[in-house]
Amino acid sequence: MMAVPSAEKRPLKRQKLGPPDVYPQDPKQKEDELDDVSVKQGFTHRPQIQDEYGSAQNISITSAKVASYFNAILKKKAECNQLPDTARKKQQINIKDNFWLVTPRSKTAIEAWFKDLAGSKPLMALAKKVPIFSKREDMFLTLCEYSVPMLRATWFIKMTSAYHESKVAESKIKKRQQPDIAQDWTQTLTRLLREQLNKIAEMYLGNPSASSTTPSASSTPNANTPGGSLSSSSTVSSSLPSTTQPPQSSPHNQGLSGSGSGMPGAGGQGQTTQAQLTHCLRNWNYCLQLAHFMYQEGLLDRQELLEWVVEAFVRWRNSEHDVILRVVLPLPLQYLDEITQSEYLSRKLAHYSSAKLAQLCHDSGYSSPRPQSPVNQPSNGVGVGVPGSGSSQPAGPPVNPLASTFQELLLCHQHRPIILATSCFIQAITLDCPTALVWNNAGEGKATSWLTGSPLDLLPCPPSDLPMPPRYNNQQVR
Repeated sequence: MMAVPSAEKRPLKRQKLGPPDVYPQDPKQKEDELDDVSVKQGFTHRPQIQDEYGSAQNISITSAKVASYFNAILKKKAECNQLPDTARKKQQINIKDNFWLVTPRSKTAIEAWFKDLAGSKPLMALAKKVPIFSKREDMFLTLCEYSVPMLRATWFIKMTSAYHESKVAESKIKKRQQPDIAQDWTQTLTRLLREQLNKIAEMYLGNPSASSTTPSASSTPNANTPGGSLSSSSTVSSSLPSTTQPPQSSPHNQGLSGSGSGMPGAGGQGQTTQAQLTHCLRNWNYCLQLAHFMYQEGLLDRQELLEWVVEAFVRWRNSEHDVILRVVLPLPLQYLDEITQSEYLSRKLAHYSSAKLAQLCHDSGYSSPRPQSPVNQPSNGVGVGVPGSGSSQPAGPPVNPLASTFQELLLCHQHRPIILATSCFIQAITLDCPTALVWNNAGEGKATSWLTGSPLDLLPCPPSDLPMPPRYNNQQVR
C-alpha cells in the first residue's frame, strides 16, 4: 500500500525563492541583458541606496538642507494624499438650456416641476430645467403653496441667484456695481412678510388703514418717539412655530369675532375671512421658517434682518395692536442672542420693552413711583412670575401694589405672553449687553428719545424684579 505524506508537514505556501544557497532568478532580470556596456564591462552591482553603509561624519549637513529635504517630503506626502477626481466635470450653467421663464402658458409644467421639487426627485434631474419667476414674491408664495422642504427650497433660491449672476455676467457691464444678493433676498422677504402681516392686521382689527399708518405714541413718558413706523431698510425676520394660530379671545380683546370687526362670526363672509386668515398665516409661517433657514445659511443680510425684527416689535407695540403684537413677539425671542450682540439694537428693544411694560402697568391702575423691591419680600422670597406664590405663607407685610398688578396681568391670556416676553427682553439685555442700558445724554435732548437717558428709567421696578417664567422663577436666578 502506497504511503501518503502527512498533511501536517505540508508547507502552507509554495516557496518562491527556490532551493537554498541559490540566488533567485527573475524572468527579466538585469543580469540577462546583453547590451554593449554589460558585454564589455560585465554586470556591476549597484545598490539602490548609495550610502547603504559607511559614516556621515565628514558630510556637511546644514539646517537649510534638512529643511529642504523635509519640505520635499511634506510636498510628496500632500501629493500622495490627494485623491484623483474621477467624477465627471461640473457642467457649466447655460441660461438658455438650464432655465426657462415662467409664463401663464407653462402653468401645467410649473405645477409638475414644483411637485417634483416638494417630493423626492433628485435635484440633479431638476437642475436641467429650472423655472425663473419675474417677481420674487411669486416664487416664495409658490414654494409655500407646494410646501417645499426648507433644504430644497434653499437650493431653488440658489439656482435663481445663479441665473441672475450669469445674466449679469453676460451683459458685460463692468462699470456697473454688482448688486448685493443677500440684501436683495432680505428686502424681498421683508416686503412679502410686511404684506402678509398687514393683511392679518386688517382682518383682526377691521381697519385697512390701521396697518399702514404710523401707530400713535404710547402714553408712557419718553415713549413718543418717531420710531413707530417701519423704516425703508426692510429686513426679514426669523421663524415662528409652524402652527401659529389666531390669538385667543379674552376680556381685553372682545369683539374680534363679532360683526363689528374684520372677522365676522357667521355667514359666508365670515368663512371667507377665516380662510383668508388661515392662508395669510400659512404664508407668514412658511416665509419666516425659510428666512430663518436662509439666515443660518448666510444667504441673508444679518444687520438688515435684525433691524426688521426690532422694528416689527416697535411698530405693533401699542395697546390697540396687542392682538398683532402676539404674532410678532416670537420674532425677537428667536433672535434675542443675535440682538444682544448689538448695543444699538439692544438699546432700542430695551427702551420700547420698558415703555410697553410701563404702559400696561399704567393702564391697569398702577401709577406709583418705582418701589424698592416689589417681589423679593422677606416672607417668601418668591418672584412675581408664579401666580399665587404667597398664598400658603403666613400673614406678613402688605402685598405690594406692583406685584398685584403683575399678577393680574399674568392671569390674562391676552397680556401674559406680552408681559413675559418684554420682561425676557430686558433681562437678557441686562445680562448679555449691559452697556446698552447706560444712561446717556447724547444730543443735548435733540436726539431720538430712545437714545437719550436709559431704558431702565421707564421701568417701574429693577430688571431682577420683573416677572419670569415659572421654570426660571427662583431666587438664585434673580
